[in-house]
This record gives sequence, structure tokens and C-alpha cells, in this order.
Amino acid sequence: MARIRSIILFDSLIDATSLWRLIDSCPELEHFEYYANCCEEGSYGYSVPFTWGQAQRTLCSRRNTLKRLNLVFGKDYHLYLDEMEPEDYLGSLRDLDKLEALWVETTSFGTDEDDATVPIFPADIDDLVKMLPESLTCLGFCGSHNNWDGIEILAEAIDEGHFPRLEMVWVEQEGEIFEDSCDILASVGVVCVPLDEKLYDHFTPCLGDEYLRNFGCK
Repeated sequence: MARIRSIILFDSLIDATSLWRLIDSCPELEHFEYYANCCEEGSYGYSVPFTWGQAQRTLCSRRNTLKRLNLVFGKDYHLYLDEMEPEDYLGSLRDLDKLEALWVETTSFGTDEDDATVPIFPADIDDLVKMLPESLTCLGFCGSHNNWDGIEILAEAIDEGHFPRLEMVWVEQEGEIFEDSCDILASVGVVCVPLDEKLYDHFTPCLGDEYLRNFGCK
């Protein structure tokens, strides 16, 4: 497996230890996607084999090779775990120096319906900069909810000199909200693109070279 560059896991029940072994055995890994299968545990509800933060910390071992990343745990992910720490929702990807394309699922990060213990992402510019690498060229925000100001925070961060390579942002928005995001990002030289159903269900097409070239990201 030493030469494997791309791994996509659908409806996976791989546990944290096996994930670490898999990633560790692929020193040239450039593209990784994980779609969780939240397994049922009898009358006690559902569970996930590991947290988002655990997966991200594991992937940091590929900081010098990983270019494209998508982790999907589902919009109700935080409901499957009894107790979660802030780092379980979203661990920092700052050290992934080569990362170019990333999908971030914003739902369950500061929605009006969330429990008060669920952290907001991004809380502010410092939080965004702490979490994401400066190498990004394309960034996807999946999840649309009330009072989320992630686009404004991202634009402010870019205006301050962060994320100098960022060219395109995908958003799950429509109507006036989407138009506002387009205007905000255009003011800092970034293209805003709406996520359609196909891309929402499967991020791989918009991580492909041909798709990125169409938007000037390759």
C-alpha cells in the first residue's frame, strides 16, 4: 500500500486503531474521503467508531502529502455521542501544509438548535486561522443555518492576509444569502459556488482536477 495516493471509505465502520494503521501504511496519500456509517446499538441508539477530531489528528501524520480531504459524519453526528469535547467536533488542520481542497461540515457548529455545549465554527478570525491551513485553494462549507457568519469571518481573514492561495469557496446556500456570500467573497478576490445535491451527497466530483480547472483552481 506504500504507493496508494487516494482512499475513499463509504459507510465505513473502521475503528480509530484501524484508521491509524491504514493511514500509516500509505506514506504517499494525497486524497482521503471518509463517509461514516453510524451503527445502531440495540435500544441504546447509535454510535460512531471515532470522532471527527480523532480522524483529523490521525491524518496529521500525512501533513506533507495530503492535498484533498473530506470527512463526513452526518449532520446529527453530535447526537450519537454522550459526551464530546470541543476538539472532538473539529480538530485543527493547520499543520497540513500541503492541503489544497477541504470540505468542512458547519452544521452542528453553532446552529440555533444546537445544545449550548456545541462549539461555534468559526467563532472568530483567530479560530478560523487556528483551524485551517494557509495552503488551501478550494474550501467547501456544507451546512446552512441561521446566524452563521462564517463567510464574513473568512473574508475578514483573507483581507488580513490569511489564506492567500484561496480561489474558490463552495457553500450550501441559495437566494439572497448566497448572493450576499458571492459579494462578500468577490470583494477579496474569491469565487463563491453553490453546492448542488450531487456535490452535497458526494464531494469527490468537486475534488477532481477537471472540476477544479473549470473554476481556475488548477
